[in-house]
Amino acid sequence: MTFGRWVAGCGLALGAAACGGDGTGPNASPGRIFVDSDPRGAAVYLDGTATGLHTPDTLRQVASGTRRVEVRLDSAGVAFATAGDVNVTGGGVVSVVIPLLTTCNGTGNCVGSTAVYHDVASLHFATNPAAMPFFSGGRGDGLRYPGAAGDAYASVGAPVFTGVPSGIGGIVALGVYPFNSTVPPLWAGRPAPPDSTTNGTLVLHQSTWIVPPALLVQTSVPRGLQVDQRIVGRSDVDGALFIRVVFRNISATPAYRFLDPPAPAAGITYTAAYVGWGVDADIGAASTLDDLYTFIPALNMAVMYDAPMSEPGFSGPPALVGLRMIQGPAGASTVSLGAWPAAADWLGTDQPVGWFALTNNGDKSGSTVFAPEPVSPGDYRISVAAGPITLAPGDSVAFTVAVVLALPAPNTYTPGTVLHPGDPNNPARPFQAVAAPLIQRARAAEALSTR
Repeated sequence: MTFGRWVAGCGLALGAAACGGDGTGPNASPGRIFVDSDPRGAAVYLDGTATGLHTPDTLRQVASGTRRVEVRLDSAGVAFATAGDVNVTGGGVVSVVIPLLTTCNGTGNCVGSTAVYHDVASLHFATNPAAMPFFSGGRGDGLRYPGAAGDAYASVGAPVFTGVPSGIGGIVALGVYPFNSTVPPLWAGRPAPPDSTTNGTLVLHQSTWIVPPALLVQTSVPRGLQVDQRIVGRSDVDGALFIRVVFRNISATPAYRFLDPPAPAAGITYTAAYVGWGVDADIGAASTLDDLYTFIPALNMAVMYDAPMSEPGFSGPPALVGLRMIQGPAGASTVSLGAWPAAADWLGTDQPVGWFALTNNGDKSGSTVFAPEPVSPGDYRISVAAGPITLAPGDSVAFTVAVVLALPAPNTYTPGTVLHPGDPNNPARPFQAVAAPLIQRARAAEALSTR
């Protein structure tokens, strides 16, 4: 990944030693570049040529002028690489800390070529080191149930975030699709611990930086955040995944500053922030546009289901998809259960749309708030988020969610007839009987938090 086009002259993320007025002429003496990487152990390249060095180390006898420095590291079968321009002055020493990243392609088309599939608890799902769980190019087959031969239920699942950033202005929001066909994603994958399977328990790790691409670098968008996810599935807790999520504010670190020089030098403090997780649950073909959503406030759970409870091509009745906030972040007073239509996805200058979607207008109070009932079946996203919190440089905040799938209770619905969600606050609504197996499974998912 190349970020050199963002480094505009001396001093930006490269340190004061990179500056110098007279040390770059044709007769200037050679300089040195101290190269470190995050994580360490990466191979160092200078102007496209392997040096044989690994970070941290010093390049010596480097000709003055603008030099291209790149670091590369293969981790768990994934190639991570980042490059940038360094201004070398005669006799001087330049120090750089370069983060290792992997991303979807630069046109914004995350084609899912690096997606890896896993099987546990009757779930067949994708992870993508350059993107997010359940993402295989947005084709709708990122999550299948039951098993690999089962039916399709999701196109992506991803951490969501919204807040007010200092030094930038406005409101920013991170949705489940932080890219489009012309803008590369804000996701930048990072090396993570290896996956493991022990006694029927699958544990996966994913680490992602939120970094604006060049087209959005001067725009008010989420930035300077590291998101670590630990995904757990267990064979004896069917149809459930437990996800532990940690947001860290890395906006003031040298490695992040290398990527995003326009960000405030002292870092960014986010106030009135909400953190959470979202899912694009496409039950069956995304083109059918016949899904509905509702909420179960007592469990802090958002639910997506097939409105007519009958999906062409499915092997049986379509399952319901639940997204539950099991444990919110410390200091958060409100859990917000959100939903919005696909047409309302946001990116770039329409960030306030995300604030309203993730916080339910940000003007409701109470321990749990939720979005209005859907008007008609369609293509929706659902989310669970908690806040408000403050996230200053160096701060971190953690929460846990569960993704659960379960078939509807038999003899509680009529296939082909739209099942209306009803009032989420009414425990006697017909939907509660239909969703009884999902509710039971969502409670069982708490057991995964002990692993």
